[in-house]
Amino acid sequence: MSTERKAVTRIVLILLSIGILVSAFSIQPVKAQPDPDINGDGVVDIKDIAIAASAFFSYPGHSRWNADADMDLNEIIDIRDICFVAINFG
Repeated sequence: MSTERKAVTRIVLILLSIGILVSAFSIQPVKAQPDPDINGDGVVDIKDIAIAASAFFSYPGHSRWNADADMDLNEIIDIRDICFVAINFG
């Protein structure tokens, strides 16, 4: 095998290896840790629970949707989101 062909073969193997690594360790967007202090006043209180409750059963595009109340980042405000805020009360 010629030197040139060996070099091309090496490059192809390297590119394939890189492709396999990128597939295996594909970069996923990092989701931030949710902050149960929805209104940002420095304390988790009944106001935060009320904000989450007012968005209950909403989703992106819904008139009551509030992304800050989506504690588990599943794009629907449900009882799990409200409970997460309530557990962090105080």
